[in-house]
Amino acid sequence: MIKNIIFDIGGIVLEWGNKPLIELLNKTDYEVNKICKIIYGDSRFKECILGNLSQFEYMKQIMNENPKYSDDIKKILSEEYQEKALPLIKENLEKICELKNKGYKIYFLSNITDVSYNYLNDKLNILNMVDGGVYSCKEHLKKPSKEIFDTLIKRFDLNKEETIFFDDSQKNVKAGNEYGVKSYVFNSIKDITALEL
Repeated sequence: MIKNIIFDIGGIVLEWGNKPLIELLNKTDYEVNKICKIIYGDSRFKECILGNLSQFEYMKQIMNENPKYSDDIKKILSEEYQEKALPLIKENLEKICELKNKGYKIYFLSNITDVSYNYLNDKLNILNMVDGGVYSCKEHLKKPSKEIFDTLIKRFDLNKEETIFFDDSQKNVKAGNEYGVKSYVFNSIKDITALEL
């Protein structure tokens, strides 16, 4: 019997990808891809996810190195634009809250930077709505490592057989299944309702 549901955040709670950025930057898909490659293709961004480098520091560095795109980089990475760069997917959050109201324990397991964490925690107050979570920037661990799954399961004393995990990344779902938690690729809210939880 399933008692615990673990969710990734990007792609499930927050819209992640080119669509909101095209609107925010007022640029073509091609241009947005180019800017995202500069930002997310840099090894320093991984250090932001691991909490070893602040996103603000990284933003300053990469803006200096790419003056042509400095305004766009600021809009994607600065705290003031998070609401537009990573908009809340209200329908999905409502479904997650509905599951919590039905008695399921809800947890987050996310590769996330300090800026996105603060946005979720301070501005949206979402992290207090769930029963717990493990965040890469706080733990200095990231999915798909076994250690980050282990941290969540042990910290909240979860029974793997009573737990399921949703992530929009096949790589992370594979890691979850290998760890021993039944894991599913999240494409839309229908993936949750299809399980008839």
